[in-house]
Amino acid sequence: PKTKELIMKGIPERYRGEMWMVYSGAIIEMANHKGYYQSILKQCMGKCTLATDEIERDLHRSLPEHPAFQASEGIDALRRVLTAYAFRNPSIGYCQAMNIVTSVLLLYANEEESFWLLVSLCERLLPDYYNTRVVGALVDQGVFDELTKQHLPKIHDKLEVLGVVRTVTLSWFLTLFLCSMPFNSAVRVVDAFFYDGAQVVFQIALYVLKANEDVILKCNDDGEAMTILANYLNQVGNRDINTDQTKLLSHVDVSDLITKSYEHYSQVSSEVIENMRFRQRLEVVQRLEDSATRSFMRTMQELTKFPTDILQGLYFLFKAEFMKRSYWSRCLPKEDKTVDPSNFILEQYTIDYEQFRTIFGALSQWSKPPPDPLLDQIYRLCANKEGLINFQEFAVRLSTISIGDHHAKLRLLYDLHLHPALPTMNENAEVGVEAMHYFDDSDVT
Repeated sequence: PKTKELIMKGIPERYRGEMWMVYSGAIIEMANHKGYYQSILKQCMGKCTLATDEIERDLHRSLPEHPAFQASEGIDALRRVLTAYAFRNPSIGYCQAMNIVTSVLLLYANEEESFWLLVSLCERLLPDYYNTRVVGALVDQGVFDELTKQHLPKIHDKLEVLGVVRTVTLSWFLTLFLCSMPFNSAVRVVDAFFYDGAQVVFQIALYVLKANEDVILKCNDDGEAMTILANYLNQVGNRDINTDQTKLLSHVDVSDLITKSYEHYSQVSSEVIENMRFRQRLEVVQRLEDSATRSFMRTMQELTKFPTDILQGLYFLFKAEFMKRSYWSRCLPKEDKTVDPSNFILEQYTIDYEQFRTIFGALSQWSKPPPDPLLDQIYRLCANKEGLINFQEFAVRLSTISIGDHHAKLRLLYDLHLHPALPTMNENAEVGVEAMHYFDDSDVT
């Protein structure tokens, strides 16, 4: 198509922001949400969160060589756009690389337009790329690995031996080559990306490997391969802008790179990528969960002193109870946007009162047939404000009862006779001062 041919030659700078808005669909979202950006700015500016702290840390790392971000005006605009998006979508908040991409958006679009372009990028064009675990980017790394194996089997085998494919290409996908190519060349890749979607990044990445096939196959280590690819991308020029001096240093022109990428890998379509993403997502999510679970189990073993096999058995039992409740009641807990992402595995599975009474009652040495007031007190001590108990609370209390020393058991009994474990306790009732001092002093020592 004529439009595609023109895009490959590059969008004129004066029209670039407008064309990005049109091809990304951001112009429609902005028209349908008039005043939204200004409204969310009023709500979020001046508030401090983990996301705003991370944004402040990265502001001056965003295209520091560009004059627009060497003055407060550009930095302030970048801060507002990133902060507004973090408050719009707390499940993503802020992720490194968002600052690089947003900086480029602001060079060609105004603040509000840049905000909606960022929305399109994070929520439609590159879904799940910019969250805490960069799941989308990891999925696409798996897709790219699969595509490399299909189209460039020799390079795939070599890079697999060197262990470099996913390492070197992650930044290509996260920043759309903005951190890998000279700016005036990389922005042409962004033109093609907004027009044709993520397939452009895959096609260019494949062609970059193909163009360097001979030298990559001769590499002796991962460092050499990464240097070759980095040097190649760093010398991608733009003949429409480059001076005579930089033209001499450029081995390939960005227009030729994009055109050849389309020609060689036109079969790598959006449909093909989506099908591969579906398969890869299952593997990536399972791999991330397995890794998080192993880390969580190590922490839990320190807290409970349960042997590994017993702790794992308890965890799978607890998880099975959660899945049972989710299946039969269809009442999955609502996502808590305030939860620290590092606590995801802790808050992922919870049980309610009936489930707690069933499994804790069966396992605990302190339980007796219902009604059991002590079991109810343990539940109230462990439950959160929604009346649910996470695995850590469950396992720690059970370990105290089962294998804890006398001091730990006494402390638990003491806590069970205070609020919230004993809700009917008179607020004016005297608390055993000696007991309170005993536990406070012993906890310090």
